[in-house]
Amino acid sequence: MSVVLDADCLVGLSVDELRALANFKLSTAEQGHLNDLIARNAESQLCSDEVIELDRLLVDADYLMVMKARARYTLKCLDTYILTQ
Repeated sequence: MSVVLDADCLVGLSVDELRALANFKLSTAEQGHLNDLIARNAESQLCSDEVIELDRLLVDADYLMVMKARARYTLKCLDTYILTQ
């Protein structure tokens, strides 16, 4: 019997790659830079280039969170398949 994955599952990645994606975190420096931009933005202290950078980083962070969730979901689907065999 083959594994049937729905459209939310990530295909073409190994289990190790899915785990790495699910567990990925920004480096301390990257997270610190993002936190700094967010704090300074809350006080209207960013120049226009920094606002653009912050917007890009937030879009990237949102995309990363979706991909991490999909990786976790795919692993859960694979685990469910293995348990039902």
